[in-house]
Amino acid sequence: MRRREFIAFVCGVAATWPIAGHAQQSKQGPVLIGWLAVVSRESGAHFLAAFKHGLSALGWKEGAHVVIEDRWADGQIDRLQALAEELAAMKPAVIVAFPALAVTAAAKAAPQTAIVHATGVDPIAAGFAKSLARPGGLVTGISNEASDITEKHLELLLAVAPKLRRIGFLNDSTIPNPHRLNGCGATLDVPLLG
Repeated sequence: MRRREFIAFVCGVAATWPIAGHAQQSKQGPVLIGWLAVVSRESGAHFLAAFKHGLSALGWKEGAHVVIEDRWADGQIDRLQALAEELAAMKPAVIVAFPALAVTAAAKAAPQTAIVHATGVDPIAAGFAKSLARPGGLVTGISNEASDITEKHLELLLAVAPKLRRIGFLNDSTIPNPHRLNGCGATLDVPLLG
């Protein structure tokens, strides 16, 4: 996810938090926000900085209004559940998690806590929501999955390059998505589309 998209996401999520709740929390002290990421602090620091900037732009000052407890798995997926449980024990108001594996760990560790997925994956395919109209549960976030228009993308590509017969692509096999091929990459033989 690019920085601009991440900031837009943060602003959108923060804008949905109730203003009355913000005022009430200010009297009781800052709101605790958990941050759970699979990546290392070094490779994901710009995402956290963008998150803090987005909150600040909306009037949520770090220290005064919010405190962010961050946990980084440093690329070690087997550490996610323990880190999620650490955050859950702190009773945060919300946990922001990415990618999908971190969201799953956070939801399992803190089933009564709001989880914001900053992943962009299809929330239905990942099991975070029952449907877009009625998601249910406490997991929310954004989706940039467009699996329903994948065929249209292929059609447009073939319109631009009609002699194209093979397409190679890379895919992350750890991200739940029923529309991808197994494995991390594949070559697709393009059928003639009429």
